[in-house]
Amino acid sequence: MRKLILSELIILFFATAFTGNPPQGWYLQVLPRTDVTITGISFLDSLKGWAVAKINTNDSGLVIITTNGGNNWNVQQKGDYLPYALQMLSASIGYIVGLGLDGSCSFHKTTDGGVQWTRLNVLSGVGMLNNLFFINKDTGWVCSSEDFFDGGVFKTTDGGMNWTRQLDPNTKPNCLFFLNSDTGWVGNKDIHGKLYRTTNSGVNWDLQYTFPQQVNDIYFFNAIRGVVSSGFSSYTTNGGANWIQTNDGGIKLSFADDSVGWAGNNFIEIIKTTTGGRTWFRQTTNASNPSVSAFDSLKAWAGGGSKIVHTIDGGPISAIQTNTEIPSKYILKQNYPNPFNPTTTINYELRVTNYVTLKIYDLQGREVSTLVNENQTAGSYSVDFDSNQFNLSSGIYFYSLEAKDFRDTKKMILIK
Repeated sequence: MRKLILSELIILFFATAFTGNPPQGWYLQVLPRTDVTITGISFLDSLKGWAVAKINTNDSGLVIITTNGGNNWNVQQKGDYLPYALQMLSASIGYIVGLGLDGSCSFHKTTDGGVQWTRLNVLSGVGMLNNLFFINKDTGWVCSSEDFFDGGVFKTTDGGMNWTRQLDPNTKPNCLFFLNSDTGWVGNKDIHGKLYRTTNSGVNWDLQYTFPQQVNDIYFFNAIRGVVSSGFSSYTTNGGANWIQTNDGGIKLSFADDSVGWAGNNFIEIIKTTTGGRTWFRQTTNASNPSVSAFDSLKAWAGGGSKIVHTIDGGPISAIQTNTEIPSKYILKQNYPNPFNPTTTINYELRVTNYVTLKIYDLQGREVSTLVNENQTAGSYSVDFDSNQFNLSSGIYFYSLEAKDFRDTKKMILIK
């Protein structure tokens, strides 16, 4: 009896401890059960969100919901299917795709915010659906990467009641993104991932690019700027005709705006960008292979493994090692751009392995942020500073690097 009471008190503590003053960085939220693997997450605002999961102890799926930003998660539905992806279009309408226990595809729809999830018996003969993208309540696409007769890309214009196949199974489609009703992209799961593009709502698809690895996710800001995760992430500035590989890679992409975004990594990390996908840095979490849902540049949720984590400050900032060649001396370089708004990059070089701190101060000498506070090997490093995370006003700020017997400070100017 005493053990039961103690367990209940511990659960109550974790369920309420972070409602007043949440910790910095990414922190764990309490789920209604732990024998699950989170496969998708979708937030409409800073309070209301949904997640789907596979129950590890049996062949079934779970839908959970929060109405207070994840301080409490509640089971909304338990079903006889394995969910793989979730998209909520509004507080009422949403879709889940996956695999039914009978081996056929699973497509569920809600029109009441998830009070009821109805399986639509469509797409006969099609196996697992692994992704979806709806542009409104009626028009959307789903894909199945199953080989041979039962895969492909399918389109609906009546909310999932009827479907038309637009790409055949040989394309092995793995992910989808549509900019509008006409323009969209599909990435496939070949060893050398292919990117297909349509400009006529999927009637025709053209092979646009081939990547070194399978395409995991796609995001476009507009018709010319986009990001793809395929091993390392890549970005385009000409609509996808050419791609530039970046310094890191993730799996599922989520952007808050045209600069700030996150991607789940293969382990217990999330990578973040403040440059629209041109550069990335890593943030450690407790969620493995997470899907991310970004609300704004500070608030985001990530679900993976049996955990959901949340940040209200954009997550911790980390330095990226850009070169392992050993420099001849310590160097702290001038930030660029300078003046800046809202982000700038700071580069530095370490002659030997040392414990390093890099801190930001205001004009009065008060510490604004600690960007680096860890042991680092000799080499060259780069770290991004995002002033939006600290609600800073225009003015002069200083950044200071310390490593053993080395210290240097430089001035930077924020202009809003």
